[in-house]
Amino acid sequence: MYLILWGIYAVVMTAAAVKTGVKSVIATFVFLDLTFILTGLSAAFPALPAGAGAVAAVILGICAMYTGLAMVLESVGFKVAY
Repeated sequence: MYLILWGIYAVVMTAAAVKTGVKSVIATFVFLDLTFILTGLSAAFPALPAGAGAVAAVILGICAMYTGLAMVLESVGFKVAY
């Protein structure tokens, strides 16, 4: 149940991230939403497959690494689209 609550909180944070207009941050928060909600639903309802939350978590990790790397590279002078 707590994963679903974290998912609801993440949806609110996603709405705030949309205001920034940074696409990679928005993508990271969207996949964070999916990860929490899908994992929470598969924990609450064992008949649902757990693999969907895992796939969303892997994509979330890739988005987060790209976003962090892009921000660091931009801070030292490189031009990176994020």
